[in-house]
Amino acid sequence: PREAWEHDCQYCTCDEATLNTSCFPRPCAKSPPINCTKEGFVRKIKPRLEDPCCTETVCECDIKTCIINKTGCDLGFQPVVAISEDGCCPIFSCIPKGVCVSEGVEFKPGAMVPKSSCENCVCMDEQDPVTQTNRIQCLPVQCQATCQQGFRYVEEKGQCCSQCQQVACVAHFPFGNVTIEVGKSYKDPYDNCTQYTCTESAGQFSLTSTIKVCLPFEEANCVPGTVEVSSDGCCKTCIDLPHKCKRSVKEQYIVHGNCKSAAPVPVPFCEGMCSTYSVYSFEASEMEHKCTCCHEKRSHKVKVELVCSNHKTVQFTYVYVDECGCVETKCPKRIT
Repeated sequence: PREAWEHDCQYCTCDEATLNTSCFPRPCAKSPPINCTKEGFVRKIKPRLEDPCCTETVCECDIKTCIINKTGCDLGFQPVVAISEDGCCPIFSCIPKGVCVSEGVEFKPGAMVPKSSCENCVCMDEQDPVTQTNRIQCLPVQCQATCQQGFRYVEEKGQCCSQCQQVACVAHFPFGNVTIEVGKSYKDPYDNCTQYTCTESAGQFSLTSTIKVCLPFEEANCVPGTVEVSSDGCCKTCIDLPHKCKRSVKEQYIVHGNCKSAAPVPVPFCEGMCSTYSVYSFEASEMEHKCTCCHEKRSHKVKVELVCSNHKTVQFTYVYVDECGCVETKCPKRIT
């Protein structure tokens, strides 16, 4: 008798008499012929699912056999990949990117698109059904209607709108603004000693103020009736009194009791004449009197060291006159 078994897809038997073993492949049913007609599919021999010991011919996708046409997309489009319905090969196509295209440049929605100088163009968020790119909306440029004070319209070649260019200076006052032409001056209405001048250099306009400085003037030092005002209304002039009030300085020793300064010290003082007059007042129907005297107007205290007879030193303070002037005072009563 023989013992039989199956191993590794083979039928094997053992002869008990001789103990010899013999094996042969297990027979399989013949696979029916198959043709792979879909794109990308090829015939392959594979083990059967229900019987791995036997093989069958099947159609299987092999992308290496596909003919892939990668075509470039136009501006505003991007490539996408899809699988064909009747095959397994990838198909490349172009779809809109949702942008605008102008002069070979892509623009996202909301971006300004440069066109002509007379238009403001913007990329819209809606598609043009013809081009399948986003639509560009253009509106005419709104030119400035008026120029501010000191400026005027000047046409520029190649520009859509005229430009406002400065042609004069503008001075600001509480009552309003005043235009001052180049090379012209304007007197400050609130200050006769100040005037403004407009200058221009390399297109830059400058408004400069000039303040006229008058010589020191004190009417009390004038001969009555000689006061005059300059033609611009800034300065007053007059004929000075022969000996008008002024500040003089003398050097002298300071003596206080038994003490004396070691050297002469400067002691300023006021001297000279001041104006005094009497004139009939028609409003008051009486004589009007004005009296002024030469008096210190500004001073400070100075300390000096004195040497006493007992050889001790003491500090002494005196008034140092800095400025003199005519100060109005009460006129003395008329002696009848």
